[in-house]
Amino acid sequence: MKIYLARHALTDAHAKRTVLSWTPGIGLNNEGREQARALASALKHVTFTHIVSSPIQRAYETALVVAETKNMDVEIDPSFSEWYMGVWTGLNFDSVRDTYPDAFKVWRSEPHRLEVPGGERLSDVADRMFRGLQRWAGSRSFPQSEGENGNSLLIVSHKDPIRALLTRIVNTELKNMKKFDLGLASVTKISHEPGAEEPFVIELLNFVPWDSI
Repeated sequence: MKIYLARHALTDAHAKRTVLSWTPGIGLNNEGREQARALASALKHVTFTHIVSSPIQRAYETALVVAETKNMDVEIDPSFSEWYMGVWTGLNFDSVRDTYPDAFKVWRSEPHRLEVPGGERLSDVADRMFRGLQRWAGSRSFPQSEGENGNSLLIVSHKDPIRALLTRIVNTELKNMKKFDLGLASVTKISHEPGAEEPFVIELLNFVPWDSI
C-alpha cells in the first residue's frame, strides 16, 4: 500500500511565532487554503481508501479540502496530533525564551532532549505516530488489490510529529529529526509491504505542490 503523509497548511498564527501545539481555534488563512487546494490538486489522481487527520483544527481543515475533492469523510486519529507542549502552549517564542531560557535553547537545538511541564517528550510523539501508522497499515479495511489506486492512505499531521515518525522509519536517532525538512502543505510518500525486511520505505520526501521551484 501507499501512505501519504501531509503537513497542514498555513495559518495566521505562524507569523506571530507562537507555540501552536494544541491551541484550539487556529484555522487556515486564505493563503493556507490555497496551499491546501494545491495539495488536493497534486493528489487528484490518487484514490484513497481513508483520509485520516490529527484532531487539531489546522490539520483537519487541510484534510477536509482534500476530502471534499474526493467526496470523502475525514477520520480523526489523535495518534497523529501535534507535539503537546504543556505550559508552553499558546505562548509567544519570545515569552518562552525569556521565561524558560535554558529549555528554549534545548528546544531550538536538541528538541529530542526537551522536557516541558505538562508536555510530551518527543520520543513519546514518535512512538504514538509510529503505532498509529502501523495500526492503519495493518487495518483489515484496506482492499487487497495491488497498486497505488487500490490501496492508499492519506494522513494529515504536523511538522515535528512527521519528522519524528520518519526517524523511526529510517531507523535513525531522534536527534537527527532536523535533517528532514517539511514545508507547509507538503506531502511525503511511503510504501508499505508487510513482512518485508524494511516494511516502510520512503519513496518521496517533502514534495511542496504550491511552491514553484
